[in-house]
Amino acid sequence: VLDRIDASETEDTQLRRAAQNATDSLQELLDLPAPLREVVLESALDHDWQSLTPGVRRLKLSLESQAEVELYRIEPRRTVPRHSHTGSELTLVVAGGFTDETGHFGLGDISIKGPENTHQPTADEHEVCYALSIREGGLRFTGIMGAIQKVLGQ
Repeated sequence: VLDRIDASETEDTQLRRAAQNATDSLQELLDLPAPLREVVLESALDHDWQSLTPGVRRLKLSLESQAEVELYRIEPRRTVPRHSHTGSELTLVVAGGFTDETGHFGLGDISIKGPENTHQPTADEHEVCYALSIREGGLRFTGIMGAIQKVLGQ
């Protein structure tokens, strides 16, 4: 009987934790600037968040654009895999901040990178970073992510 009670409490605790995480995630999205929030919520209906590494996810935004437009969610102290670009990339920090090889970027800052730049953004220590990325072309990962990218033919 005690085993069943323990299992029930564990399951109940897991459900509560999942519900709290979902609530927190939704609140983060609702806290985004209004024009971006609307696009993100609509895009989340069409696309799933893609996990790059633990603590780093991206959502392709549903916009009529030749450019690739994605929103990144980077948990505190988590790092986007090292990469370069096939074209230009502009990244606007819409919440939190990150640091890469060229410096620190906080709320409202724009990072501009070209094909000659390789970088590895890391979110600030105490808050989630949301960054809106607009690219002409894709990412070229280095290291293990680059090897996986080559194997997958991307």
